Amino acid sequence: MTDRDDRPPLRLAEPPFDPDYDTPPNNRPPAADRAAEHALLALLLTPPTHDGHHPATTLEHELDHDDFYWPAHTTIWRTWHTLNHRDGVPPDAVTLANAITTTGDREATRLLPDLATITTTPALAPQYVRIVRDNARLRVVADTARELTNLATDAHIDRLDHVLAESLQRLDETVLRLGPRDTTTATGLTDLTWVLNGTPPTATPPTWCTRTDGHALFYAGRHNGVFGDPESGKAQPYTAEIQTPTGPRTMGSLNVGDTILGIDGRPQTVQAIHERGLREVWEVTTSDGITIECCDEHLWTVQDHNDRRRSRGWRTLTAREIAEAGVRQPHGRPRWHLPNPEPAEHPEAALPLDPYTLGALLGDGHLGRDIRISTEDPEILEAIVNQLPPGMTPVHDGRCSYALAYRRGHANPLQTILRELDLAHTRSESKHIPSCYLTASAGQRLELLRGLMDTDGCIENRQATFTTVSLQLATDLQRLVQSLGGTAATHTAPSMLNGTRHRDHYRIAVRLPLGMNPFRLTRKATAYAAHTTRTAPSRTIRSITPTGRYVPMRCIAVSNPDHLYLTNGHVPTHNTWLAQAAGVEALRAGHTFAMIDVDHNGADHTAARLALLGAPWHLIADQDRFRYYEPEDADQLRAAVADITRLAPTIVVIDSLGEVLPMLGVKSVDNDEITAALRDIAMPPAKAGSCVISVDHLPKSAEARVTGYAIGGTAKKRAMDGAYLRAEAKVKPAPGGIGRVTLRIEKDRTGELRKTSGGGYAGEFVIDSTHTLPDGTPTTKWEITRDAAPKNDDGTFRPTVVMEKVSRFIEENDLCSFRTVKDSVTAKDKVLRDAINLLVSEGFVSRIDGPRGSKLHHSIAHYREAEDDHLNPTD
Repeated sequence: MTDRDDRPPLRLAEPPFDPDYDTPPNNRPPAADRAAEHALLALLLTPPTHDGHHPATTLEHELDHDDFYWPAHTTIWRTWHTLNHRDGVPPDAVTLANAITTTGDREATRLLPDLATITTTPALAPQYVRIVRDNARLRVVADTARELTNLATDAHIDRLDHVLAESLQRLDETVLRLGPRDTTTATGLTDLTWVLNGTPPTATPPTWCTRTDGHALFYAGRHNGVFGDPESGKAQPYTAEIQTPTGPRTMGSLNVGDTILGIDGRPQTVQAIHERGLREVWEVTTSDGITIECCDEHLWTVQDHNDRRRSRGWRTLTAREIAEAGVRQPHGRPRWHLPNPEPAEHPEAALPLDPYTLGALLGDGHLGRDIRISTEDPEILEAIVNQLPPGMTPVHDGRCSYALAYRRGHANPLQTILRELDLAHTRSESKHIPSCYLTASAGQRLELLRGLMDTDGCIENRQATFTTVSLQLATDLQRLVQSLGGTAATHTAPSMLNGTRHRDHYRIAVRLPLGMNPFRLTRKATAYAAHTTRTAPSRTIRSITPTGRYVPMRCIAVSNPDHLYLTNGHVPTHNTWLAQAAGVEALRAGHTFAMIDVDHNGADHTAARLALLGAPWHLIADQDRFRYYEPEDADQLRAAVADITRLAPTIVVIDSLGEVLPMLGVKSVDNDEITAALRDIAMPPAKAGSCVISVDHLPKSAEARVTGYAIGGTAKKRAMDGAYLRAEAKVKPAPGGIGRVTLRIEKDRTGELRKTSGGGYAGEFVIDSTHTLPDGTPTTKWEITRDAAPKNDDGTFRPTVVMEKVSRFIEENDLCSFRTVKDSVTAKDKVLRDAINLLVSEGFVSRIDGPRGSKLHHSIAHYREAEDDHLNPTD
């Protein structure tokens, strides 16, 4: 290495022009990144965009020529910008190569063809610039430190002041190099000269979704949002099996008005069906071997081991949330328990053969040309004989079986019945339960099970089991037990005889609800009651996995949302109603409206919804007035946003954020990613002047109930620069009814909405679907009222909606703790405490001391908002 003393003692080195810059002291590599410098130089060779703009022109102010470490890089960078200034257009590769040759820099001439082979991303240019510039700053600091060290070592006291001053100036310049030297027009620099004349800029008030008092909710040129609870519905593949009073049907075969069975076993009506498009299939497998296909946002009502131990209520989580939380406890036991359904309610069926008798024949019967039953229990034989067709007699064949014979020379009526049931001449491995018996009444199905269990069932390891070599019979028996509210886990094992493997046999562990005995035979029924584990059947989640398969899915809305037919924002809810109402308002006023439907509600349904809200059909069909986008992937979504930004419609609705984020590959737990994604999707149309309204939905999870926000709600709220409203349904909108939705202000960036609202209560959204047009076509009228928010006698806000929710919950869950209420009632913590305190102080609820200092709540009287004197004063 060259001796440093040979250099001018006080001259600061200027790498990379120092002859030995590649061999720094102590063999430390210089602060430089060849890949980043190559990426910036390769950017020079990219063609301009269609509008003639070249991405490198804006970078001239970001970097100095000597920020590049290698001399050849400096030559290429300086030459390109010199030609650009001289000619007024970015130079092409030929012009640049010719100019570099005239400089005599052979390394630069040699490097230029290599740069043409590098693929660079213009969007990442600011990152490359930052890397190159920061490395240049580090080199300045290192060289300055080295020169100061040499100064101290050589003791040049007479030059100390001059060198220190020069070094400090250089370090100051380096520290200040945090960005471009000249402010460009694209920096967001704001003019504040108004502070000198005392005339501040005025904030534009909201202009869309007008209330009855003349003030509006949503801002033009800003990103607004509305979120709230989801409605009922169940998003599953077309092939998913749905139980109905007449037997199972596929999701794809259901129609509006059809009847299905709820978790309480009672019929529910399908009120609406919404197509979801292609969705990834997630498989949920339970402890008794059931596999259910759904999407990642399908809602499941569950309890974990802590909820059960502490007697907490059920909570509802998405499949993705359960998978991310883990399906196993640390010691390996299942974590999530599912509620067991009540026995399915089917009407009494006219069956061709007594169900107990059929069960016994399927268990220990020979169904060939001669029909026989194998049993040594007189009790079973007597039960069968009493239900046989008239004229039939059991004939003992000398072994432990009886032939079920009929008069000689006449057709056996039992054989005729078996032929009708497709059971005649079936062997052990092909036996099955006829479908008409699986949809019979609960009592008939229980007798069928008892016939099976009395013959081929037993009690082992404190549980009832049934064994068969017929896979179909094992499957049918599992469905039979589940239809009675029980569980049936199947275990498959090979049958061995003298060391030789034969066909597999299937052992099913049967558990029924408490008080329901699977046996009629006295000795087995007594043993079951005495020795089996007498706890209610418990079904747990064994696994939740994405399959990578994408299939069409649909969502159904049912008449009772408590029966586990729930979804996370897949049904157009009151949140979507409100956003679409703003669009219809704009259309009727002569303006334009665009909707990005990532929820895949479908063009037909969306058009019908807009027509119900009052949009004329000719405007819905006119693409110059209304545009409907239904993107299938991230590229289509970005293209839709670009098209909308170019057109700048008056209203832009994005439905919904819960689907936008996964489509963009954004993690729901990364707030920075969520904020950045929303700014990319929602802010461009807003900056173009559109009133952007994004729709979001609040999952019924414990976290959402406590925080009051949707998944990633904090990041979503941060991305809003307009009004962000929460919609709370007092009466959910429904066909032929009047829905009432309370609107509360969660964020108001400029404060103009709060100013006209007098606080955080924005009004009540009323959706009246009781009207029809003269031709009988249903229509919907809507309005947003702004009555005064309910207040207590002391003038404080009165949470009447939450008070009624709490009262109803305590009525159904006596002696519940505050934690239990909080896990089940959607409200912020303070509002929930205020509501409970008001119910206690006004005599609707009492507090009782519980274990370990807790307070339990008991219902004294029913509170109903409609009867509240604060809302309906008598004077």
